Amino acid sequence: MTFDTFIQKGKHPVCEDAILAFNKQSLSFQGIALSDGCSSSNDSHLGSTLLTLEINRFIQTWSWTDIRSVPSSELNQTMIYIIKHLMKEYFLDSSAFDATLGLAYKFHRYYNITLFGDGIVGIKLKNKPWEYHVVDYDHNAPFYISYGAD
Repeated sequence: MTFDTFIQKGKHPVCEDAILAFNKQSLSFQGIALSDGCSSSNDSHLGSTLLTLEINRFIQTWSWTDIRSVPSSELNQTMIYIIKHLMKEYFLDSSAFDATLGLAYKFHRYYNITLFGDGIVGIKLKNKPWEYHVVDYDHNAPFYISYGAD
């Protein structure tokens, strides 16, 4: 399995994106964590980077279990808890974590994709055409996971 990522800087002076790939061959566990901060929110580059690091840490700790995927409700509650902790530790407002948060991973033979916020997910399986899934919100106002921390 191959995960591939790239970031193309847009017109904003500060890039609010962060991507981190992980690969634990001994556990048959590979994936990426990514975050795209909201350019209209203060400190969203820092928040985006912290979210990516923390979801990576959480998912790798979780990978030691035998469960094939993290239940979305558990992931949601864990990320809200992490955001509240980071707000206190770094003296940040919850808006610093206004970001799309994505996680794509393979654990044994199971593929999992979770997206909090908006974006496009492209999937290419062997001998099959690309498949794209668009997650969009009315008025360009995605529901960020940080809203649960308020």
